[in-house]
Amino acid sequence: ARSEGHRRRAAWGLGLISLGLIGVSYCPALDAYVRQHRILERWQGPLSDTAWHETYRWGGTDYDYAETVAAAQQLGRSSSPEDRVFVWGFEPSLYWLAQRNPSSRFLYDYPLSRRFGEIATRHEMQLLEDLRSNPPAVVVVVARDANDLELRASDQQLEEHPRLADWIALNFRARWKLGDFTGYERIDGEPLSPSTPAFP
Repeated sequence: ARSEGHRRRAAWGLGLISLGLIGVSYCPALDAYVRQHRILERWQGPLSDTAWHETYRWGGTDYDYAETVAAAQQLGRSSSPEDRVFVWGFEPSLYWLAQRNPSSRFLYDYPLSRRFGEIATRHEMQLLEDLRSNPPAVVVVVARDANDLELRASDQQLEEHPRLADWIALNFRARWKLGDFTGYERIDGEPLSPSTPAFP
């Protein structure tokens, strides 16, 4: 019994020592994160939401949370709560931040990448049907969002989907631009064209 208890205490001791060593080795990374994102300032209260959001950037020009929040706010101003919107890009958080329902099951454009061949063609047909069934009030096209999954930015990928690009050009006009986000609003007083080549 004494040796079993000794083994248990030794295991606990070894576990605590291991956790301590992991914690010590992780301290520089944790300290860098806390400083980069100004966590202590945020907890103490004087750091504004805008200043705090500006600390969340990844991949150079790939992701800037403050810019995404600003675009979502503009998207909210450009549409009504009952409107649906469509984001062509790698920024699905826009839907949630703007509190707007998506027009399509495709919350980002990665499944439509042309490198997927026939699957992408099938997905494109599903996307176009979604947009016909749930027409968006605003279309947002994202630039400079290339990443490890998709090596071309979304605005450049739009060139590979001419039917979608033609449909946007026929029914929407660019009304605002915030950083990497361009908002295309539906042409005033005109229903979406059913005869566009986007929908054969």
